[in-house]
Amino acid sequence: MNISLVPPPAPGEPAYAEINIAGEQAGSPLFNDVYFSDAGGYLESEHVFIQGNRLPERLARRKEDAESAPGQASEGDRPREFVIGETGFGTGRNLLTLMKLLHDLRNQGIRLPEIHYITVEKHPLLPRDLEKAQSIFKNLARESLLFRSCYRVPVTGLQTLCPEPGVTVHLLVGDIREICPAIRLSRPVDAWFLDGFSPALNPEMWSLSVFRELRKLSASGTTLATYTVSGAVRRNLNEAGFVTAKLPGYGRKREMTAGWIP
Repeated sequence: MNISLVPPPAPGEPAYAEINIAGEQAGSPLFNDVYFSDAGGYLESEHVFIQGNRLPERLARRKEDAESAPGQASEGDRPREFVIGETGFGTGRNLLTLMKLLHDLRNQGIRLPEIHYITVEKHPLLPRDLEKAQSIFKNLARESLLFRSCYRVPVTGLQTLCPEPGVTVHLLVGDIREICPAIRLSRPVDAWFLDGFSPALNPEMWSLSVFRELRKLSASGTTLATYTVSGAVRRNLNEAGFVTAKLPGYGRKREMTAGWIP
């Protein structure tokens, strides 16, 4: 998959995020919100974004397709690309959780497509702060080490990182309202992780204009998932062209939102 920004932003240093670590909680002083509330953040990511987008089923189906027609060159017999888009990279928790899923599926003998992970972040963490935050996720130690081995001090614009074979991360550093209209992709996004800070504290991330840009980067069958069930967020998603539904949430959050494009 090819990705570019048109026009490309001028290179420079973004406003790096500050992070407060207290036990197993990581918070943002800028937004007065948490990146994650406890070590269960890994399980929340798995529930909301991995299961909310039905990724185990969708990725594993390729092996089933291949086995259903032995000797034939079906789509499932040829690994292709699967594109995931994310609004709000934060500590990289969702990426690490995805990498763990991919590792588990490979160990089951499932032949996976090439994964492209497109993520937008206005206030990236410096490597030392990212390491502090990711050290909390004991179950993701392997994935954290792989990602941090290629993570550098982020600068404005597009950076491409390859934490392991079959996974390419396209880190887009900048304001999502400026970045999204500039994104050019050679194929649409298959699944969205909407994971910005609270809509009440960071409304720009959840605006109708942003969701319309996400819709342009999507196609019929594209899915999304997010932890919030805010009425304003769901109305904006619906107006942008996504169908939404409430699903059971994780932990203290009774509900979450899933969506798709018909």
